[in-house]
Amino acid sequence: RLVIDEAHIVVDWGNHFRTGFQLLSAYHKLLIERSRGKIKTILMSATLTEWTSKVLKDLFSEEGKYTEVRCDALRYEPAYLVDKAKSDEDRYRKITHAIGFLPKPLILYVNKRDHAKEWLKRLKAEGYTRVNMFTGDTNDSDRRELLLQWNEDRIDIMIATSAFGMGVDKPDIRTIVHCGIPESLNRYYQEVGRGGRDGFASVSLVSFVNEDVNIVHDLIDGQI
Repeated sequence: RLVIDEAHIVVDWGNHFRTGFQLLSAYHKLLIERSRGKIKTILMSATLTEWTSKVLKDLFSEEGKYTEVRCDALRYEPAYLVDKAKSDEDRYRKITHAIGFLPKPLILYVNKRDHAKEWLKRLKAEGYTRVNMFTGDTNDSDRRELLLQWNEDRIDIMIATSAFGMGVDKPDIRTIVHCGIPESLNRYYQEVGRGGRDGFASVSLVSFVNEDVNIVHDLIDGQI
């Protein structure tokens, strides 16, 4: 068997962030050849758009041998809130005020590592002590320690980029805050879906400013 979990990241990440994911397609063909067609491939994900499904089929199906099993459903736990702020400072003020009332544990997602560092500094200045940061720059040993503290409820607020997600399966996350616009619906829905996995209510808050559109365009242009 060749089993790929979170298969949507082959498409979402494979073209820029972790190019090894797209090489899986070539590796898959090699396995088929070496096993004389006996290898079976299983792709799994909870976030598949029609386009992502098509790309995965193009990459991994052989001679029309492809079976798709879908059970599409919207998550009913999150309450969706959207706020348009006038400026970065206005958004900072609004989110900081909201964090005082929003249920914890809470993930605060940002689009850039520098933004994560800034938020960590500011929230600590506001008096929050059970807060930490997880980005693509976080090394493996620190990642393990942060995940341990997170799972043991020693961190109330995790400030993170999209790097914080794979392998995170804490059931009682109550709030997901996006400080900015995620670059894709796939990413947004994946991150929102990390809240309320225990079946109880959760909150999704997106706060954006007009300048966020330019940041997202830069991210997408860089990928292309």
